[in-house]
Amino acid sequence: MAMGYMSPGMNAMDRDYYSRMLTRLDAFGPVMNPVNNHEGAITTGLGPRELGTTINPFQPQIQALQAKIREGASRLEIGFGGVGKGNSQQQTPEAYGRVEREVLRELAVYNEVKTSTHASFQLAGLAGFGREGFSKQAQQTVLEEVRKAIDFASEATTGGAVVVHTGEWARPISEAPWAKDYNMKDGRPAYLGYGDEDKKAELPVVDARTGQIVGGIRKDQEIYEPKWILAKDYEVESKKKLSGRDLQGKPTTYKPNDFVDLDGNKLNPDKPDEMFRRLPAWDAVNTRFKVEPVTWDTLVARAKEFNESHPNANIRPEVLYAKLQIENQALQQRGASLFHTQRYEAERSRYYSAKDRLAAAERGEISAIPPELIEQAAQAGRVKDETDLKKLLPDAQRFLKQEMDGHERSMRHTHESSSAADVQAETLLARASKLETMEEYGLKQSGAAIAELAEHARAKTQKMMADVKARGGDLSKFSKIYIAPENVFTEQYGSHPDELMNIVKAGRDQFVENMKKKGLSESEARKEASEHIKTTIDIGHLNMWRKHLRRFDGEDDAAFDKRFETWTMGKVEEMHKKGMIGHIHLTDNLGYNDEHLSPGQGNAPIRAFVKRLAELGYDDFISEIGSFNSGTILSDTWTYLGAEHYKRGSAFGSTQFKDLQSRHFGSYAPPMFIYGAYSPSNEFTLWSQVPLE
Repeated sequence: MAMGYMSPGMNAMDRDYYSRMLTRLDAFGPVMNPVNNHEGAITTGLGPRELGTTINPFQPQIQALQAKIREGASRLEIGFGGVGKGNSQQQTPEAYGRVEREVLRELAVYNEVKTSTHASFQLAGLAGFGREGFSKQAQQTVLEEVRKAIDFASEATTGGAVVVHTGEWARPISEAPWAKDYNMKDGRPAYLGYGDEDKKAELPVVDARTGQIVGGIRKDQEIYEPKWILAKDYEVESKKKLSGRDLQGKPTTYKPNDFVDLDGNKLNPDKPDEMFRRLPAWDAVNTRFKVEPVTWDTLVARAKEFNESHPNANIRPEVLYAKLQIENQALQQRGASLFHTQRYEAERSRYYSAKDRLAAAERGEISAIPPELIEQAAQAGRVKDETDLKKLLPDAQRFLKQEMDGHERSMRHTHESSSAADVQAETLLARASKLETMEEYGLKQSGAAIAELAEHARAKTQKMMADVKARGGDLSKFSKIYIAPENVFTEQYGSHPDELMNIVKAGRDQFVENMKKKGLSESEARKEASEHIKTTIDIGHLNMWRKHLRRFDGEDDAAFDKRFETWTMGKVEEMHKKGMIGHIHLTDNLGYNDEHLSPGQGNAPIRAFVKRLAELGYDDFISEIGSFNSGTILSDTWTYLGAEHYKRGSAFGSTQFKDLQSRHFGSYAPPMFIYGAYSPSNEFTLWSQVPLE
């Protein structure tokens, strides 16, 4: 039936019980409003052309796109759940060939709909991080999937964002600089991953040559190291004066914690060979070398001292600790090598002594006969004069050859042991010189990946625009394709706005360097970088940071919510000023998990978020569907954000999408009409033969 003006209770699809049900419900109070509108009315100036949604990723995308277009959407995001070879439940971009891609694009263009792309939801991070560390192979798998999404975007959509999840690597929240944004009275971080994370956080360290995790520390770990006699202790411990010189004999000055050798010469901590000369403190009572505990605070102080003495350094305590541990291991190997070397020299001397005596025995010199052979022969009564001694020369030669063989085998063993220790020492020292934090190494990997993908997006944009122009299409309906990394889960790097900005900056900087090598000027490359690398900011994912934000003493829910909203708006402003916001996802939750509730159904500050972004000129909003709202997400969003379907004063009465939605689902009134994916075909009729619209 055609939709027309209906007075309350006079709908053509009313049932007898409707008016009785309203009366019964009124006895308990007003009928429940199915759309969360407790915050009151809002006007953002946004409507269906700016507020779009994702299409159902579990349906064939052509039908899913058609369904959302029939619902009135003007912005739609096509996303994929599979990687590699897809299937009906986990579709991939490659599941759609040339014809399907052309149909998807034409549907969008002819219906004046903007479409964007979401790379596989299964992807998490561009740095290639895995269990053992960073892997180029793992990174390549992600790059391949995103390139497939870019190709799809250039052939099946109108361009715009290609969203890819961050989730670069696990990291403790408490140790990030931004975790101390708010000054807590107890001096602890404002953000914590768990209750005592700031006391127990694990801080891995990476070998910058391979990306493998090679060390690190847990902040509450009990550590001991040898106690060294430092410059401040030398004169008391040794009863000698400091030499006033370094190991090269040059005059020097001392700091209290400088290392010295036996003669009081200052040692250079940047030269491992000199550190081998450090002077250990001896415990005469227990007849052993002294050891001492090392705490996290000790490492922080040492790192600070190191950075002050090295103007270009910015070493982190965990890197300093790993560096010292690895260098100590190397020095142990050097000690083992020295021990074997001493044995080698003794064996070498014995070998050549035996060799000289063998030569003398071969010349017939009885003085070369080993004394033990003479003694054995004498005891057996075989030696009476010099003639008998000469008879022992063949035995002496055999004996000396065996002795030489034994010394040679011992030399070979000690040589191999010493060489292996030297090799191990050099390997460790090389590793110690190439240590980085997870963030230092990971950002370079993420940046390189984003830059590579942005180059691909740039090339595909140029081809897309050329194809559209060649076919006489309207270029104004197409947008440049850009990579849009999205903040996702708080446990992973990239979820915090500061981290997301770091990733984008790393990608843009590397893109600029790549483009300059291809002939672009600095300014041209910077402009291209800003066009092809932006962020996707998801307010629902951002809202999950509220579970990590600590409350002030006595802070109630209203004050806490306001503080969190202020923080959120501050980060939005910062990202805007840096020109990094490109694409916007609207999802809601209750601050714990990414449930993808409809806007207004959780506690995310969506209205303030959208209102401010609209004021700043953004118009690319996508409400992502969740488990149960794929059919209502558009009307939920439009109603919550004050969009109208008819002008005020219309003969149709209400201007709120919630009224159409509620009737459509029979929430508190029978449906006036059925729309979208639930709408039957024109051939469908009721028993009365009256068609539905």
